[in-house]
Amino acid sequence: MRRTLRVSSYGLLINGPGLAVWMRWYDRAFPVPAHRVSLVVLKALVHQLTVGASMNFSFFGWITLWQSFQGAHLSMQKDELAIRTVEWRRLWAEKLSREFADVTKNSVVAFTPFNTLNFMYVPVHWRTVTLSTGNVCWVAFLSFVGHRKSGGSDSLHS
Repeated sequence: MRRTLRVSSYGLLINGPGLAVWMRWYDRAFPVPAHRVSLVVLKALVHQLTVGASMNFSFFGWITLWQSFQGAHLSMQKDELAIRTVEWRRLWAEKLSREFADVTKNSVVAFTPFNTLNFMYVPVHWRTVTLSTGNVCWVAFLSFVGHRKSGGSDSLHS
């Protein structure tokens, strides 16, 4: 149940609104005719290397934030808040060093073709919906990676 809440809250509060704003801006700022395939592929690749990488980065931050502050209460003392914040930053840095490069590479491989088709064939007003639908599968994969334990040093709880 906790894992579902963590991942769902990421999608609802960060990924969904972030993609909606980004896609509106990106399509207005870089309109590319669908028949210019090389430009569409470039647009999809730039999209993935910018917003895709930043969403992967923020996902790991979100998951480790939840883990670090699990069981915390609003009346916690400043020293406990500081300890939990340091722990969160440490866990986030560890998770990024272990997983970020591979996850970002996989997202480029998976989503560049997906977004190429999205930018070529889907009307502008439906692109965010199409991308969000694809992101459901991607976030399920990120959830697996984000909650994966590695050699006993990662104490993420599912």
